[in-house]
Amino acid sequence: GPLQAFSFADHSITNNPLVTVEADSIQLTTNTNKNSTYPIPSSTPMMLRTEELITYLPNSTVQSLYTDLNITMDGVISSSRFYGVLPCARQETESHTISLAIGNMTFSVSWDELFVPWTRDGLCKFGIQAQDSDYKTRAELGVPFLRRMYVAVDYNNQFVGVATLKDDDDQNEGK
Repeated sequence: GPLQAFSFADHSITNNPLVTVEADSIQLTTNTNKNSTYPIPSSTPMMLRTEELITYLPNSTVQSLYTDLNITMDGVISSSRFYGVLPCARQETESHTISLAIGNMTFSVSWDELFVPWTRDGLCKFGIQAQDSDYKTRAELGVPFLRRMYVAVDYNNQFVGVATLKDDDDQNEGK
């Protein structure tokens, strides 16, 4: 499909370009075909993080998603850092789809790809976290969503373009 272009985020603090896109919403389709949409506030630059399994989104977006998915916040690391955690077994007993909407494009990830093993009692960290949980100053788009995108970066003009992959392009990735 056609590329949707975004200019790099302001990088005056670090003097390094921050490759970002802006998304409109996260969409949830449950295993009972209930659809919900969680808006992402406009002008929320999302850094593209090819080394990060977790996607970090604004707190308001994440809290609504967690409520609908029955994901609890837990201060596992310390009393000042809370993460969305859930039993790892839920990846086997439920099948939902989480989609990221950017303009007229949708990038969908299956529920079971959003479980990151945690260290105690069969709990997993959910692959979508609130920015505050790791003191993130920006939203960040992690690998589960990025691997479903065609991304072109123009450093000279400080633009990034994203597009959907052809239908079969993401089927064999990582397998």
